[in-house]
Amino acid sequence: MVRRYNRNRIISDTEDSSNDDVQRNDNDARLSERLNNCSGERQWKTPTATRNFEPRVIYYIDLNNGVQEASGLSRNSCPTSVFEYFFNQELVEMILKKSSKYRKKQGFTKVPYNITVADMYSAIAIIIYMSIVHLPTISMYWDTKPMYNFQFTRKIMSRDKFLRILRFLHFSDEDNNKINGKNIDATCKIQPVIDMLLSRFQSAYRPGRNIVVNESVMLWKDRMPFDECAPNERATFGLKTFILAECETGYVYNLKLYSRQLLRKLNSEPLGASGSIVLHLTKHLLQQGRTLFLNNYHSSPALYEILHKNRTNVCGIVRLKRKEMPYYGIIAKDINRLEKGQMLVRYNEIVAFCLWKDKKLISTLTTVHTPCMVLSTNIDQITGQYRKKPNVVLDCNTYMSGTNQIHQILQRHLSINKSMKWYKQYFVHLIEVTIFNSLVIWNSYHGNKKTFREIKENIISGLLKKYFIPVEIFHLKTEGSPKKFPLCIKSRCFPKKIPPTAKKCHPTKHCVLCRENKIRKQTSYFCNDCNVPLCIVPCFELFHTTKI
Repeated sequence: MVRRYNRNRIISDTEDSSNDDVQRNDNDARLSERLNNCSGERQWKTPTATRNFEPRVIYYIDLNNGVQEASGLSRNSCPTSVFEYFFNQELVEMILKKSSKYRKKQGFTKVPYNITVADMYSAIAIIIYMSIVHLPTISMYWDTKPMYNFQFTRKIMSRDKFLRILRFLHFSDEDNNKINGKNIDATCKIQPVIDMLLSRFQSAYRPGRNIVVNESVMLWKDRMPFDECAPNERATFGLKTFILAECETGYVYNLKLYSRQLLRKLNSEPLGASGSIVLHLTKHLLQQGRTLFLNNYHSSPALYEILHKNRTNVCGIVRLKRKEMPYYGIIAKDINRLEKGQMLVRYNEIVAFCLWKDKKLISTLTTVHTPCMVLSTNIDQITGQYRKKPNVVLDCNTYMSGTNQIHQILQRHLSINKSMKWYKQYFVHLIEVTIFNSLVIWNSYHGNKKTFREIKENIISGLLKKYFIPVEIFHLKTEGSPKKFPLCIKSRCFPKKIPPTAKKCHPTKHCVLCRENKIRKQTSYFCNDCNVPLCIVPCFELFHTTKI
């Protein structure tokens, strides 16, 4: 597949430099105005025997963390109830409304689409099931070959009905998000679902003292209006999401989907895109003394001072040549003198900078530590002693693993189908994130920790038992010869006339049971629930009572 890139407009040197100067001056003016309100000097000092960095640690005061009582979730809530709190009926009805409107807009008014809320929950259960049992194509889940004979999906929903739900799946009114026929932001296709889920995420659970902002890339190599290349991630190409999570549990409290429109908007802010996205994600958790951990993409001295002014401690890895870092003229000459295991420290009134040389140079910023060397749990293979590391590096390694836990679990259970559009696949990704948050809440109440796969199985069984399928369908005996048609144990199967169409007043179809016996016979009746054409006598009775 050949990737297409937008051509950049060629402009003169004078025009380019003048535009850059104007943009740079505007950004510098806005940044200076915001930083003037921040306490502390911009001079970087060197620690001595009598003078060292003394952090102004802000104490944590939010005692209302954990599961919120207003959500109604408790120890008695089952995994399905927690999932339904996030993925509630209001969200499902919104999806059905947008999907029906999209179907009519595309001109498929004659295609039957009598999809209910129960059908949508059934489709979600099948989607979760597909993330556990992986097959190359969707249609193989309904294949009747012995090696692919998955009766589970066939009992829940017919293949055509499930594919029809996926085909018309839609989440927004695109007409309201267009100017001159073009989308204002490509993420508008999935943004309504994100907004509704985030409101439930934030009302159900409140993170504790330590939080982390990081990036997550969902694997996707097909064509889409925006993509991101992350060479260091397991998914090199895909949809990039900025995530705010709790360090200890990995609970996703807030997220923002990356797009080029978002990047252009945030670049106009004084802190740029990397710093502004942090302020956007943490706006509901400031002023309470939390400790925020950041990676080198987001960290900068200016951001740390603004967060400290908003009563939030910050710590993280930083790029050595980031703007306003003490690199040029301060430590550039001392870097070559560093030996393995040594560190350099510089500080101002608010932020301390620590440069440590291991296999490579590791630079960190902190407002909560006095940088010093401490013993780690790693043993040096040469000396046999515990290795020494800076306390800043140890805390970053410990607390920044919250989002790594999410990445590892979701990558193992990733369900990718190239025939789906990007926003539909991201909808599947949001379902996975919702299940992960349900797992965190369930484990916070119960000592016996469930795995991600186990809670998926509980949610699938709970959705089907509560809404649609009788409990007995999960306990059918498998003795006897294999059957080509399922034994229908539902009490809502009745024969009905095939409805007339625009071309035929009395339409007929081939009876599925007669065709199986190589008998060519047409009928004007069908089963209203199984949605298969059948002869009244004797095929209708045989189909629903006999194991064939």
